[in-house]
Amino acid sequence: MKSPSLFSFVGRIFRKVLEKQNPVSKKVFLSFMAVSLFFFAATNSNTSQFLQTTFSGNVEKAYAQEYGYGYSYIYFSDVPSSLTVQAGSPSGVTVYYVKPTATLYYDGQYAGQPSVSCIPASGSFFPVGSNLVTCSAYNMFTAEYEEVSFRVNVLYSDQTAPVITLSGSSAITVAAGSVYTDAGATATDNIDGNITARISVTGAVNTATPGVYVLTYRVSDNAGNAATPVTRTITVTDQGAPVITLSGSSAITVAAGSVYTDAGQLPSLLLLQPVLQIQKLQLSLSQEAHH
Repeated sequence: MKSPSLFSFVGRIFRKVLEKQNPVSKKVFLSFMAVSLFFFAATNSNTSQFLQTTFSGNVEKAYAQEYGYGYSYIYFSDVPSSLTVQAGSPSGVTVYYVKPTATLYYDGQYAGQPSVSCIPASGSFFPVGSNLVTCSAYNMFTAEYEEVSFRVNVLYSDQTAPVITLSGSSAITVAAGSVYTDAGATATDNIDGNITARISVTGAVNTATPGVYVLTYRVSDNAGNAATPVTRTITVTDQGAPVITLSGSSAITVAAGSVYTDAGQLPSLLLLQPVLQIQKLQLSLSQEAHH
């Protein structure tokens, strides 16, 4: 439906004013109309278009609100109350939506379907959180844009576990009696960042006792996602060589024909003493059996 001409519009207003039977209003209105018509006749076509647009957009709207005449509006349909989208990234997600439809009405009658533009547009990147989308359509009768809005709520659920990285080797061998200092580990998370300080370590290493010891590292992020535990194996071994200490002097002089008993053999004889005793007992039992 096209906008009514200025003359048609003025004629209808003139008729409405006269119906009001208000002398003061009639006098003011007739004076206004005379000046307006004179100005309109003296202008070119561009000015005529300007007057028609301005008069229809501003005066008509005010008059329509007072007298119930010639009111125009845009009705938006298919407007979502809100949209909720799950993002696969903590930064946000690209959202596609169907724009609302606009229908223009003038004086209660269908007057067309103006195009609708939305900001941010469909296909834009929306960050995590609540985002306002504003859609607008142009009302040619009022020369104004009418708007409607809705929200796009972008949610992100952290389901990615942090990662633990050992500092140093996962298998270490140390000498018994030495001091062991663990190199530790680091932990990173896609949302929380560096969470090394949250790492817990179970297990202990006792270098005084040779053996195999295991340290286990664990950590979780703020969302409760637990990292895959990482372990380090520490083997404590006896790496010290035995020490031989001479009993007596390292240089000895003895007389020819004498019996020499080496002082260094004494520990060995002491170790063999239980064996000699068993052999002596076996010999004694054998002799008794012959008697």
